[in-house]
Amino acid sequence: MFGKSVIELESPSANGLYDVYETKQANIVMLGDSLIAFPSWNELLGREDVVNRGIFGDTTKGVLNRLEYVCRLKPIVCFLMVGVNDLTGPDTPEEISRNIAAITSRLSDSNIRVIVCLVLLTDNYWMNIKIAEINKHLRVLNNVEILDMNTIFASGGILGKEFTYDGTHLTGRAYSLFSDRVLELLHD
Repeated sequence: MFGKSVIELESPSANGLYDVYETKQANIVMLGDSLIAFPSWNELLGREDVVNRGIFGDTTKGVLNRLEYVCRLKPIVCFLMVGVNDLTGPDTPEEISRNIAAITSRLSDSNIRVIVCLVLLTDNYWMNIKIAEINKHLRVLNNVEILDMNTIFASGGILGKEFTYDGTHLTGRAYSLFSDRVLELLHD
């Protein structure tokens, strides 16, 4: 047990939940870390065709290791938000960006429309320097669309206090604004 990471222990794909879920197809998959995992996207978006595949504490490597569970759902579109948790480990912004590029490539190769949510800035100045570097790389990815919630939540270069309760995670008001942008992109 001590040899496994927290992600491996808590990941539904690791403990078999994704194998027993009855959902065979979802038009929209929300994929990523706790920023995706927290809300009920069906309720936020007012749709029944959304599956949440966010995992608390997940990293880009965790997402890469469980992409089969996303592709199996044959979604039309996948929103991806991941990367901030990688910054607590040894990976550089370049490595994190490469992992995200690999995720988007595999999803695109499966004919899935990929919308990358740029890594959300935090209330930590030093972490935001690394996040800005990751986001610079993400902006030039091929075959993806970009959703930049930082323009709303962190217009001053730091996550606004009115949008977070702990410096990283979002409030209900923030998720309301986030879902509005998701819906706009779904209607494009």
